[in-house]
Formats: sequence, structure tokens, C-alpha cells
Amino acid sequence: MGKQKKRKSRTRPSVHSRSVQTAPKTTSTLDRVLRAHNVFAILALIFGTCFLISTPPFQVPDEIAHFDRVFRLAEGGVMQKLENGQSGDYVPASIDSAFQQFRYLSWHWRQKLEKEKILNALRIPLNQENRKFDRIDAGNYFYFSYIPQLPAVLIGKLFGMNVLIILYLGRVFGLVFYLICVRYAITLIPEGKWLLLALALMPICLAQAGSYNADCVLYSVSFLGVALLMKTLFDRGPLTLNKETVLLLAIFLVLGVLKVLYLPLVLLVFVIPRNRFKDRLQYYITTISVVVLSAALAFAWLKISSSYSALADPNADAPQKIASLIHNPFLPVRLVTETMNYFPGLQYRMTIGILGYADTKLPDGVYTTYTMVILFLAIIEGCKRFRLRTYGRILFGVVGIVIFLGAFVALWLLNPRQNGFVVYGVQGRYFIPALFCFLLAFQGLFPFQLNLSSRKVLILLLFFILFTALFATQMTILERYYG
Repeated sequence: MGKQKKRKSRTRPSVHSRSVQTAPKTTSTLDRVLRAHNVFAILALIFGTCFLISTPPFQVPDEIAHFDRVFRLAEGGVMQKLENGQSGDYVPASIDSAFQQFRYLSWHWRQKLEKEKILNALRIPLNQENRKFDRIDAGNYFYFSYIPQLPAVLIGKLFGMNVLIILYLGRVFGLVFYLICVRYAITLIPEGKWLLLALALMPICLAQAGSYNADCVLYSVSFLGVALLMKTLFDRGPLTLNKETVLLLAIFLVLGVLKVLYLPLVLLVFVIPRNRFKDRLQYYITTISVVVLSAALAFAWLKISSSYSALADPNADAPQKIASLIHNPFLPVRLVTETMNYFPGLQYRMTIGILGYADTKLPDGVYTTYTMVILFLAIIEGCKRFRLRTYGRILFGVVGIVIFLGAFVALWLLNPRQNGFVVYGVQGRYFIPALFCFLLAFQGLFPFQLNLSSRKVLILLLFFILFTALFATQMTILERYYG
């Protein structure tokens, strides 16, 4: 009996051993801060705020046109007017008066912001009765493109704020919207978190986010849509209607409406595995319906907006160019090569960021830093659990290339024919959603893969590198406008 008790006492776990087994894992404050979505939020909040404050009013590309567009939408003016061959609408004359105070800065990089110009603009009240017809080149942008800025205009009109206060309030709302959407996207995406972080923190992305430019919503929605798609791709079990799948569907339906150039992103729906659906029939009905409906909405909006758009330049000779494209499907490649040879390095720099009114070039070190960081993350970041299959990689790569080539073709159709095969007006910021798709095609291909989220030293190093590059960008903005 005594031996049995002794044997039982040996097998009974001690209090200390039980406490070790049941003790929950604790996460330190540093661990939480160094998560990808929090690193993004910190850097985006700091430098996005700095950019939107230090960039003078209306010195983001086309910001005046987008401001006028938002103002009319806030008043219910969803359709623009055509007068003397120009598309626009009647807006308060005080908007143009405020804009004229800063017009001398655009494309004149030697000009500095004068204190009196700010004070003069602040003295201009928003007189909603005195109106004038203004040409508004942003009339083809859909209403959803201005979700974050609309409340700013409504608040400004309600409380009688002047144009400058409304402008900066809308910039703040735009940055907050971008920060929320991209942070959520980074938490969702199972693969490529740090790649998405680096792309979303490029100077051009932060500058466009804190502005009235429609790119704020476009970047937010495209990043979030790809993140939701990647999560759906790697989830297990049957596909069900929940908040994430509904949000993904809504984004797919609106992408082409926001800008028809990005309609090919909807084709990524075909990377969702068939086994997530009840059967093959449901897979084809669902995916094809999403693509067809997205295309129908995009072209319907294109038709509506073209009814009040200014007439195309007859010197563009678009019908003849379309015929050339049909007979020579490799013509887009020629457009790209001849344009890049004519403007060496311009599109590359603009993709990372030429700020201000596309007239503020950043230090070469900033371009090199972002290029090296993005390429490093595209090749090295990854884990075995989340790897795209060959079919998925091909589709991501093809969609990225199609959007890239489409930007050149679309503007070539609008360029005067005397420009030949050199396309004017192509800005690198048009490529950012395409760049994200294209780089995801290479995730996990390198034999040596690195789970960056578990390497604190590397995360701190990345934080320091990006902080330094963004700080140099901020110093360049200050030197450009105030130095």
C-alpha cells in the first residue's frame, strides 16, 4: 500500500509544472509595435501628416480640379456642364481666387512659398453666392473616388470655413482613410505584408493620400482588394458570404468604375481555388458574373461621363491608332520603349515620387533605397504555407503587365499624332496597383525565404531605413517650398 502511494506521488505533476504548462504566452509592447500593420501606421501617420501640412495648397497634381469636383458633388452636382467646348461647372469664385494665390509655384521649382500668399488666401471667405464657370478635368471620376473628402466639404460649408481650411481638412480625412484601409489590408494579407507596407509608404502614395486627388481612394481600394483576395485564396473550407467576401465583391465591382484602366484587376478573381465553391458550375457562374458585371458598370460609367466630357482632340486620330493596335498587337511594347528612351528614368522616379506639382525631384538615395527594399522584400519575404501556384503567379504577372501597358496605350490614344510613338503625360503613379500585382507573382520563388515578422532586428533595420528615406523626402519638400 505504501509503495502504491509512493508510485502515485511520483506521477503527480507539481504545482510549478502545471503553472508552466497553462501559463499563456505574453506579447511584449515592442512585439506589438513591430507588427507590420503598426509599423505602417506609425510611419504613415508621421510622414503623411508632415507631407500634407508642408505641401502648399493646390500643389498636388490636379488638386484644384478634384477640389472643384468634390465641391459640386457635395452640392448634388453629379453631372458636369459643357460650355464653349469645355467640361466644368459653376463653383464659388473664391475657390479660384484662393488657387491663384499659389499658382506661381507650379512647375517653377525656384519659387518659394510666400507668407503673404497664405494670409491672403485665409482672408478669402467662401462666398457661395458669387459663382463662375470653371473647367473641371476631374469630371470623369466616379463619386466614390471622393468618399473621405466629401465630409470635409460638407463640414466646411456648414460652418462657413474658408477654402484653405476646407482643403486641409479634406487632406487630413484622406490620409486617415488611406491609413485605415491599408493598415487593415496589411493585417489581412497572409503573404507579402512587408512588401505591401513598403509600397504603401512610397512618397508618392503618402503625398496622394493626404490630398484631394482621387488616387487616395484608388490606392486604398486596390491594396485592400488584393489583400482580401489573397486571404480568400489561402483560406480553407467552403466560400461563404461574410463581411470580407462582401467587401471583396464590392471592391471588384467598383474598381473599373473608379478608373477603367484598373478593370483587369477583377480577373484576379480566377485565382480563387475551385474547391472553395460547392461545385464547378458555381465557380464559373460566380467568377464570370463578377467579371461581366464589373465590366458592365465600368463601361456604363464611361458612357455616362463621356456625355459631358470635352471633345477629344481631333489631332489625336484615335480611330486610326486603334486600327494600328489591332493589326500590331506588339505596338504597346514599342510605345513603352520609345517613351522611356525619350524620358529616361522619368517614369521610374515618378513611381516612387516626384512630389509637389510633379516638379519636386527627390534625392537619388531615396529612389535607390525604395528600389532595393521593394525588390528585396519581393524576392526574400515568404513562408511555405502561403505560396501562389504557377497559374496564380502567371495571372498576377499578366494583370500587372496589362495595366502597365494599358496606361501607355490609353494616353497614346489621346496624344496628338505628331508625337509619334512617344507618349506624353504618363505618370509613374498610374503603375502602383499594377506594380503590387506584378511583384506578388514573384513571392516565395527564391529558395531561401525569410519570415520577416519573426526577426525583430530586421524589422528595426527596415523601420530605420524607411524612416530615413521619408525624412529625406520631408527635408526635400521643405527645401523646395521654404528653403
